[in-house]
Amino acid sequence: MQLTAFAAWLNSAFGGYDRFFLRLAHSLSESLGSVLTPVMKFITLLGEKGLILILISLVLMLFSRTRKTGVCMFGAIACGAILTNFILKDWVARPRPFESLRVYREWWEALGSPAEDGFSFPSGHVTAAVAGLTGLCLTRGRKWILPTVIWVLLMGLSRNYLMAHFPSDVLFAVLIGLIAAVVAYAITQLIFRLLEAHADNRFCAGVLDYDIRQSLSGLSLSSLRLPSLRRNRAEEETGEPVDPERVDVSDAFDEIVRESRSGGHLAEEPAVEEEARPGLAALFSRFGRRKAEPAEETGEAIEEPAAEEPAAEEAAAEEPAARARFAAMLSRFSRREAEEAGEAGEESAADEPAAEEKAERPRIAVRLPGIGRSSGGYQGKHVK
Repeated sequence: MQLTAFAAWLNSAFGGYDRFFLRLAHSLSESLGSVLTPVMKFITLLGEKGLILILISLVLMLFSRTRKTGVCMFGAIACGAILTNFILKDWVARPRPFESLRVYREWWEALGSPAEDGFSFPSGHVTAAVAGLTGLCLTRGRKWILPTVIWVLLMGLSRNYLMAHFPSDVLFAVLIGLIAAVVAYAITQLIFRLLEAHADNRFCAGVLDYDIRQSLSGLSLSSLRLPSLRRNRAEEETGEPVDPERVDVSDAFDEIVRESRSGGHLAEEPAVEEEARPGLAALFSRFGRRKAEPAEETGEAIEEPAAEEPAAEEAAAEEPAARARFAAMLSRFSRREAEEAGEAGEESAADEPAAEEKAERPRIAVRLPGIGRSSGGYQGKHVK
């Protein structure tokens, strides 16, 4: 098979590197083949086409807290697949190890590895693993670095152990996966910044805040904008941007209840003045004492719970302040009545000419037969 220029350069530049690691993999297969071979085949199956990582990214997209992570992982895997399977494999056209040298083919047959189609450079399994898990690390933090490194090492070892790829294919696949993850992360950041900038739009708010748990719990889609509104209010109050991943959908339940009570509009509940509560307590206590006085006059015993006596004493102690507040309320009420009376007087003054015209009209006395007459005689006076 005639090699391309880049494939020939890879074979010459990384020949010793590839031969060392493939011989090491063959030594492991000779000593622990009965144990390692099924394990390596299983690891390769998990990394086939990156399907497991794609499914994980799709599941993460269903939740508002992890949507950015899912989008970044999916974008990284897609970007790595484009670079690997659609560009580099056909352009480099490097044969697989068991197709290149006779010794590699003998090792491959001794393992009983499955036949692989397509070209060798770079490894699609390793590219998908590095791209997807690096996107996870970039969005969720450093705690995922160690699992990522372990998984990538196992995936690369399985591909070399089964003689499906050269070690240099794995090395370049790691670099391509890192590049794909960085590009996907930058694009994801740009997308979510645009969505947050237009969070007032219903579609953008839905993309940011929709959570599959809302549909499972039967919430209406009209509540999707509530977390974004809460985030906007928090930004207006603090003057600092709020991370959308820290805004939970459950924070909007109280606003959903208020929206349903107010007929579809977000309305704040009327605040109750704390100062008015002692006054109301004193009024209720006086009303209770007045009801108790007639019962004391009749000699009937009134049994009150012992737990209410301290509350009554506290209310009695606050009675002077309550009286002052009650007097202030009466004064404000009297001023309002005076103002309303003044307005009514102006309106009556405006209607006085009509009353004078009515008074100047002559009165006509009409006497109707039978009015005021009864069986016993006349009742009352005649109408003249």
